[in-house]
Amino acid sequence: MGTRATYHFDGKYYYVGTDNYPEGTACYFEQALKMKGANLREDFLTAIEKLGEKTKLYQFYKRNIYKIRTKHHDFHWDTEFAYDISISDNQVKAYKVLGFGAYERNQYKLFFDGYVTDFIKKYKNENICNFN
Repeated sequence: MGTRATYHFDGKYYYVGTDNYPEGTACYFEQALKMKGANLREDFLTAIEKLGEKTKLYQFYKRNIYKIRTKHHDFHWDTEFAYDISISDNQVKAYKVLGFGAYERNQYKLFFDGYVTDFIKKYKNENICNFN
């Protein structure tokens, strides 16, 4: 699915071009936590790639916008969600983008504020999360 979002990890922003609705993001978080690497941000970005590899459109996304560093949530006019992740305490604030346009600042509505693990419990959908 082409649901675009931006992710903010302690000062670094990323634009991701697909599967960023809450259920897709829960999959990314779940896979990242399973990796138990040195850094939640790096594990999260790797999880995005792992999920993408399981989709038929992965090569399309790799050639196009899949994940790129960006300046801020407001830098992109086509996003539907924005996520602020605190690596130090594994907290996430999730926002639905209410209005956007090429010449306007995005408007956001907070729909989740809590631990990454609670986000996963609330939004995980087994039909979407297909990490084996």
